Amino acid sequence: MSMYEGNNPAAIQSQKWLSSALIDLMAEQPFSKITVKMICGRADLSRQTFYNVFKTKNDALRFRLRSNYEKLYSEISAQTALTVEDMINSFSEELLTDSELIRLMINSGLESVITDEIARCVELFAQRFHSDKQDEKLVGYGTAFVSGALSRILLHWFKSPDPISVSELRELILSMCSGEFFE
Repeated sequence: MSMYEGNNPAAIQSQKWLSSALIDLMAEQPFSKITVKMICGRADLSRQTFYNVFKTKNDALRFRLRSNYEKLYSEISAQTALTVEDMINSFSEELLTDSELIRLMINSGLESVITDEIARCVELFAQRFHSDKQDEKLVGYGTAFVSGALSRILLHWFKSPDPISVSELRELILSMCSGEFFE
């Protein structure tokens, strides 16, 4: 187990405090210099608490990203159908919500954590919204394609010295997904 995934309110609150403490510290110094002891000091929690809910510092960041995507998922999971445009709009909104965290992670060389969590989120959406007509084996390929494309374009956007607007990014991704971009 890499991180606590149960329903204990105290453990979940500890995860929130620890992940927030880590993010605050990342704004002040390089990720590589931040220790678990520093995170616990900032969160006013013990090292034992940290290791009860996380295995690594990366897990604290995964928790934060995962919490955001799961919140997003729960907000739209009541829908009976999800279009590509709905998914793109949801991801765009999430970008704006935690763009500083994503920038801090990129600056710390943690793109793989971002990519992994985007893939996990896309899988969550795909499990809920894939068509019953689709071969179950093929859903995994579609999920890999979408999560890879989203991860790479989002990382490119965040790293760009002169990025396009969020609305332009939405339109570009939608254009690519519909096949219009490559005509």
